[in-house]
Amino acid sequence: VDFFGIPSQTHITGPFLAMHTGASIVPVFVIRKGPGKYTIEVNEPLKLVHTDDEPSDLKQNTRKLNQIFEHYIRRYPEQWFWLHRRWKDIPGLEDLYETSDPLTLIEKFKHELGKG
Repeated sequence: VDFFGIPSQTHITGPFLAMHTGASIVPVFVIRKGPGKYTIEVNEPLKLVHTDDEPSDLKQNTRKLNQIFEHYIRRYPEQWFWLHRRWKDIPGLEDLYETSDPLTLIEKFKHELGKG
């Protein structure tokens, strides 16, 4: 599933469980505002796609969740904490994990791919 327009290793567990249990996915973000000061932003529950094509639904729902993450990362790039190397196997993105400005490198890479 794309993340910032680049095919990425993405966990599907959240959307999968929500689709099979009826549970809601409510994106919540804690935004650092200063030393010891935070704001909690609670989003509307994700509107899941439910058709007879489960693989397609799972992909669409995972993409929708990624888009919410992208929105917050663009708003607060300095607060983006990498949990794993999503693009570790993609040539051209090796420097991504060494930069203090990953969004600029992602946009440069997308431009080179003709996606940006």
